[in-house]
Order: sequence, then structure tokens, then C-alpha cells
Amino acid sequence: MCNGWFEDNPQPSYSAGWKVRRPSAPEEVPVRYTDGRSYLLTAGGVRTAVVGVS
Repeated sequence: MCNGWFEDNPQPSYSAGWKVRRPSAPEEVPVRYTDGRSYLLTAGGVRTAVVGVS
């Protein structure tokens, strides 16, 4: 995917954790990866924990 898709499709992007609404911190928003798992990230973008499976 590219950034244009994220901007054109904000609701799915927010729902999947691919975009983070301000003032949310990235480490508080689960990010869904293509493998179907959701992870939390550090502020630096490092995957830290599996928080669920879609």
C-alpha cells in the first residue's frame, strides 16, 4: 500500500492501526499486520507485543 491509499481511506486506516489519530501515542494503538496479527509498537516503531489475532 502507499500513503495515498491511507489518506484516501482514513476509516479503514485508523481501524487497522495504520494511521494514528492525534493525540494518541503509537505505543497505545494496535497495528494490524498482513499476517492477521495485531502488535503494539514503541514510539520508535519497534514491535513489542502481540495484542491479538484478527
